[in-house]
Amino acid sequence: MTETRCTQTSMFVPEPVISLAIKPIGTETPNFSRALNRFQKEDPTFRVHVDHESKEVRLFQSICHHLS
Repeated sequence: MTETRCTQTSMFVPEPVISLAIKPIGTETPNFSRALNRFQKEDPTFRVHVDHESKEVRLFQSICHHLS
């Protein structure tokens, strides 16, 4: 039996070039959080930052197919 060795290089993820701030009205729904988590899992260029002080959700992405 021969042994095969594999290596992986890290994936380059460019810095975000587009951003969008959302300030929810009322309470945040679980569906909203699930959708953001799913986008992050499917697209490594999609980033989410929650600003607890301003209560804004800021979305960042390197390409604009989710934010447009």
